[in-house]
Amino acid sequence: MNLNPENLEENVEDQEIILSLCWDSGYLAAVYYNLSTLELFILNELADIRPQYDYLRTLFRQTEPSYLIASGSNIFLKDLIQFLNIEGSDSESEILKIIEKFMVKKSKTSNANASNLTFYTFDIKSKQKLEDMRNKIYNLELPGLPSNASDADKLIFMDSALPMKQDLFVISLANLLRYLSENHMKWKNVFLNLEVNPIITNVLLSHLDSQVLLDDMTFNSLNIFTNIYHPSSFKIQVRKDGLSLFNLLNQCSSANGSQELKNILKQPTCDINEINMRLSTVEWCMKRENADNVVKIKHFLSGFININSCFQRIIKSHGKTIDWKSFKRTCYSAFSICELCASLPNNSIQDTILKLLAEYCKEGQTVNGVLFALDKIVDIEAIEEKKRFMVKKGIDPILDQKIEALTDFTENISEIDPDETIVALNDSTSAFQYVYYPEIGFAIGTTLKNDQLNTSLMLENNIEMLMQTDTAIFFKTPNCVKMNEEYKERFTEIIAHEMKIFNKLIIYIHENFAELVEIAKMCAKLDCLIAFANVSVKQNYTKPLLAQDTRTIEIINGRHPLVEQIKEFIPSTTIINNKNKQFIYIIRAPNSSGKSIYVKQVALIAYLTHIGCFVPCESCNISVLHSIYTRIYTPESISGNESAFMSDIQQMSKVVMNSTNRSLILIDEFGKGTNYKDGICLLTATLEHFIERGSELTPFVFVTTHYAQVYDLLKSKKLTCLKTIATMKNSSNIFQSTFKLIDGSNNQISTEFPESHAIFTNIFSQQERDEDLKKFKESYITSIKAFVLVMARMMLKKHTVTREFIHDLYTKVDIENFLTL
Repeated sequence: MNLNPENLEENVEDQEIILSLCWDSGYLAAVYYNLSTLELFILNELADIRPQYDYLRTLFRQTEPSYLIASGSNIFLKDLIQFLNIEGSDSESEILKIIEKFMVKKSKTSNANASNLTFYTFDIKSKQKLEDMRNKIYNLELPGLPSNASDADKLIFMDSALPMKQDLFVISLANLLRYLSENHMKWKNVFLNLEVNPIITNVLLSHLDSQVLLDDMTFNSLNIFTNIYHPSSFKIQVRKDGLSLFNLLNQCSSANGSQELKNILKQPTCDINEINMRLSTVEWCMKRENADNVVKIKHFLSGFININSCFQRIIKSHGKTIDWKSFKRTCYSAFSICELCASLPNNSIQDTILKLLAEYCKEGQTVNGVLFALDKIVDIEAIEEKKRFMVKKGIDPILDQKIEALTDFTENISEIDPDETIVALNDSTSAFQYVYYPEIGFAIGTTLKNDQLNTSLMLENNIEMLMQTDTAIFFKTPNCVKMNEEYKERFTEIIAHEMKIFNKLIIYIHENFAELVEIAKMCAKLDCLIAFANVSVKQNYTKPLLAQDTRTIEIINGRHPLVEQIKEFIPSTTIINNKNKQFIYIIRAPNSSGKSIYVKQVALIAYLTHIGCFVPCESCNISVLHSIYTRIYTPESISGNESAFMSDIQQMSKVVMNSTNRSLILIDEFGKGTNYKDGICLLTATLEHFIERGSELTPFVFVTTHYAQVYDLLKSKKLTCLKTIATMKNSSNIFQSTFKLIDGSNNQISTEFPESHAIFTNIFSQQERDEDLKKFKESYITSIKAFVLVMARMMLKKHTVTREFIHDLYTKVDIENFLTL
């Protein structure tokens, strides 16, 4: 996350989020406000210890905030500045300067917080300040709160809707309200008329503790999202989705569905009820007898737009024609989907999201009520013509009378006799006539020519010529000015009357908007699940089974969902359960044999299960996981003050500290960034640590390595199993991977080239027996010379070098100096 407070780059595609954090003594609370949808999201207090901040990192990845408000101890603010990678945060003194720069100690005037990073003073021990903050929150107007509710009823409602007893939450929300208030000139659309409180269309609870934790490295390693940027420097911000899980699953019918798919992929859940509901919905969509209904639902979904943004535009500018049409079409599509779901047999949609949508059609029919109000009140055709909010005739008789009187006033203007001042121009008053044009207002027109007019008296009688055409001349007289003022007064009165009706309509929609948003979100989720069903049918996916009480990963003939899009994939089977107790897979195989693809395949199948999607295998039974950690992808950068091996160590340390018996851990070739001894020792120690946890607490661990002795070095081999990828010779007598996972260690190459096997055995056995560095070095050099001979033999078979080259290499090159270099 790189949030530079001095230079915020706005992305029109992304939604603007204001995130407010409060952290104290290992506990985190947060609220965030979506400026596009005007929704408020709440994160209850939960334990989030430093320096890992697992939940904080997950929150940043999910929200991608544009503006950040933070309150907490200085140590938390220091960690936050380093986490945000703010420029100039290399030393302790520079960090303190940054904190002082963005700290707000007193209330500021409107639009004072121009920065997108703000720190507020933290004083949790002050009971009076906390009470003032609670009172400010109690004054909010939340959706669902009756307008005529008493103070006592309002208090009960707010306590039930918000965790008001959590001090960190109270501080977070109060800071957010303060920040919005100080910047209300910047975001006028957030406030309705002269209200001091922001518009809140919906209040949603964010359950981070019920999500499967994945760090950024894991998302990158598993290719959940992959952005391909344009190579040209002037199009550096242009990007598209590459080969990724999101791109594979994104077959949604609406933009809302695609956005919801991103949210689902960012938030894999360990809530078994939610997972089963999604799987049941996908299964219903895949059945042939439901194909017609699925087509109808997709047709209705194609009419969906972001109802929150549309409603916000209507509030801000009273809505253009396209906004009212889109809002009405979305409400109609939502009602049609709910009505369709309600018409389906109850037993066929049991435990699916269709059942939840059907309930909205049966109870209250909020969507139908909003549709009725829009149809009866809003005159969309007149809005298109007049370019302002218009009310249909028959809704308000008084408004109809005012509009009719104004229409008569303008249409019958030709029957009014010109005023006496016009005689100054010409004695024939019959040659003049009143006209009305919206662009110029009331005027007097005549077909007389200039030479027939007494233009010298125009200034004396305050007569002004407005314009002249080929056939007529138009003048504005004092009487025209009076008529324009009268017209303006009548028109202003009509506009005010229409705005009263508009405000009543907005209040009515706002009172029911939370339910509209909830239905729209369910429809967006249904759009995603239909996309899951389409992919599952095309790719021959199967429904996974969830094991809640037992620890198991049983995948029969599993496939990698992305690799099989490129080439034919050879499936592999994984069996881990309480019977065999092989919770640690150690996989040793040559390069390019498919080790990394295999472990990623297992992780992706587990991941797909936890987002409620079918999986690429013949059958799957998997435990509910709480976290997935990887040591696969190692970012290297010259701007960082750490080596690739240090990054490996940090990732492994995080895995060891945070993993539980419900964690899935992938370790791919750990230790290759350091020397042989250090790498194999660290890897062996890590595996022994997991073994010592016991069968009930050991996580699911998949390790790929080139270290042949790791398995032999383990003090205890319980809970482990040694696997490899089978190889075979092809028609060209070259070893080729079969990509099939088998038991044991791959010794086929060692059998074919016994010298190579003897060399590595000699190196390791000499290292183990003899601690004398000199003897080990001599043995090491001897082994390397022998290894050169083995390599020469292999290359001679392939005719890639000559015997003379090998002779010169062995006799003339100083192996010891070569190794030193």
